[in-house]
Amino acid sequence: MCCCTVRCWSLFLAWSNLIGCVIGFILTVALIFVGANSEMQDERQGMFILNILIPCIVCIINIVLYVLLLVGIYQKRHRLMAVFVYTTIVGIVLGVIVLIGVFIFLLIILKHEFVYSIVVLVVGLICIGIEILAFSPIYILYKRIRKANSVPEQYGLSTNQPLYKTDYN
Repeated sequence: MCCCTVRCWSLFLAWSNLIGCVIGFILTVALIFVGANSEMQDERQGMFILNILIPCIVCIINIVLYVLLLVGIYQKRHRLMAVFVYTTIVGIVLGVIVLIGVFIFLLIILKHEFVYSIVVLVVGLICIGIEILAFSPIYILYKRIRKANSVPEQYGLSTNQPLYKTDYN
């Protein structure tokens, strides 16, 4: 069996992103303390804390999502993985909508050069493509576990033991 199975890639992606989110959360909290200790004007300090608290909340949400994903992968429970899968799909769709909006905003409203707007669009599409590429093993594993969990086991008449087991039991 190959060491690069869908499950291994999904675990690698989930663990690496979870570690990245924890590091991001720690750095964000450190920035809050640095900003609170520095001497700033009141309105600038309010904006600083707002700009730091939003990423902090995003980090916490991502940590919860990746923990649910990891528990779902290890326990082979597709319902725990579903939260991550659906939020990622919504994020990809919203990313495409925002990218199109930014492209139109740059091109029509700000009247930037066409080449600059195209470069922004291409870079955004590449980023979304990388996100889809990284998400695909997790989605494939989610579909496999969901299919394996939806197939009912057939039991023998006298022993009440399963006649066959799926790959994920």
